[in-house]
Amino acid sequence: MPPSPVQETPSPAQKIPLPVQEIPVPIEETSTRRWISRLRTDPVVFLMALAFVNMLGFAGWQTLFNNFAKEAAGFTGAEIGLSQTVREIPGFLAFTAIFWFMVMREQTVAYISLLILGGGIAITGFYPTLTGLLITTFIMSVGFHYFETVNQSLSLQLFPKAHAPRLLGRVSGAAATAQFLIYGTLALLWWFGIRHYETLFGVIGLACIALTMAGFAFFRKFDGDVPQPRGKRQPLLGVDLGLADRDPHRRELVLAVRIPEGVRLALHERHVGVHARALHTRHRLGHERRVHPV
Repeated sequence: MPPSPVQETPSPAQKIPLPVQEIPVPIEETSTRRWISRLRTDPVVFLMALAFVNMLGFAGWQTLFNNFAKEAAGFTGAEIGLSQTVREIPGFLAFTAIFWFMVMREQTVAYISLLILGGGIAITGFYPTLTGLLITTFIMSVGFHYFETVNQSLSLQLFPKAHAPRLLGRVSGAAATAQFLIYGTLALLWWFGIRHYETLFGVIGLACIALTMAGFAFFRKFDGDVPQPRGKRQPLLGVDLGLADRDPHRRELVLAVRIPEGVRLALHERHVGVHARALHTRHRLGHERRVHPV
């Protein structure tokens, strides 16, 4: 008789697969998650939220400043004019934002600008003097003007050209909504007897800081067609020395220009002309001698 087969007993190290029981997810919960995910990845919602925070702080500061300067600091027209002059200095120096763009993302600069704006507003009520108001006004203005610069740059990068006017209108609408809310809120607080400038300025500034941090935690990082630097500098100019070896009869070197998209343009014997209009590198560049990018 043939021997009966020996049944092997599973060793303790072997794992016996257990049936996986799928837990049904409610349809409402799934739709809510998708809706939140769309909000996190929508650049229009992102810029609308930041524009809302920016105008919430600036409009609130502007509403309270003149009364605070006259009642608490005893300003006359001369001191108020001086403070407004100081407020416009960061606007004149807003071009320096390009240096920050070389070392950090524009989205990061936007968050930092709103934090500076909120911090300057929050401490305004504690310094009812000429020097104190000039310093706090300057701090607030740095955040405001830097954000406006970054906001325009991000709008042009993230919005499609065909829908840019409509989307820019939505961003402006969010800023107008913030103005309406802050004016109504300040009117109600004043009506109910909350007239301490330290409290009012502090609430507005802290609200800007809290909303900015919430936006930083909620929204993802956005990248447009132009890649944003992440602290790593890229060379803009270079000479291709290998062309002389490949063509021994050529006595002149060709200057190769690198642009951020990584396309190299050959400038042959100074006879290349670029059309005087804005061009897109994906659609090639127009040259008089029909020299294609290499």
